[in-house]
Amino acid sequence: MRIYKYRPYFRSLFQKEKRRLRRWLGKGCLIEHFGSTAIGISGKGVVDIIIGFNNQTRLNEAIPILENRGYIKDNAKREERIFMSSTGEKESGPGDFHLHLVLKQGRILAEAVAFRDYLTSHPREKKQYAKLKYQLAKKVGKNRALYTKLKGSFIEKAVRRVRKP
Repeated sequence: MRIYKYRPYFRSLFQKEKRRLRRWLGKGCLIEHFGSTAIGISGKGVVDIIIGFNNQTRLNEAIPILENRGYIKDNAKREERIFMSSTGEKESGPGDFHLHLVLKQGRILAEAVAFRDYLTSHPREKKQYAKLKYQLAKKVGKNRALYTKLKGSFIEKAVRRVRKP
């Protein structure tokens, strides 16, 4: 798996895609940028966007809207989320989009935003996370699922720190 250096244009790509998503989905959903491109560190170069919906009906209605705009739904079973990609089956890279469709009141949205905000405000941990990503990419080769799984403990620790009173 390849890790790309952070490029400032990732944030403008997010803003442009957010405007498009807002046009397609309306104002009733929350659209947030998260992941490496949101916090300014090296990574897969994919712009991760999490979209929170008020209820399951609205979330389900969004799927065909996004599919008609070129997003491809991943049918793999994912915990509490629907995953869609701008690239489908092919390997994603810099400037591609991954959408994570969730319920607003669910823990996935809260944790994604908490992790993003934590790393943004803690430069030392942000640097550690960037280093970890390079190490894991070397270790796992092209096994993206293992890469994601191995990052999990770092992410969980950070989210637990945010939750501590």
